[in-house]
Amino acid sequence: MLPNDKIFDNLPEAITARAMLEAADIDCFLADEHTYRIAGPFHAVFGVNGVRLQVRAEDLEYAARMLANPPGE
Repeated sequence: MLPNDKIFDNLPEAITARAMLEAADIDCFLADEHTYRIAGPFHAVFGVNGVRLQVRAEDLEYAARMLANPPGE
């Protein structure tokens, strides 16, 4: 795992976080998204322990602030 990953236990939370970051012009990527979709509740059997949201190292601090304090909260 890279230090610029955040792991989500479920896909809807990961997709919401990705949308928040993309709306703030932060490039990001959901690793294991498709494996998680296909495997469903058996994702751990395939070695997928959640969905990883990855951001570039230079965006890490801003992305962490965005996820810790979502707009509107």
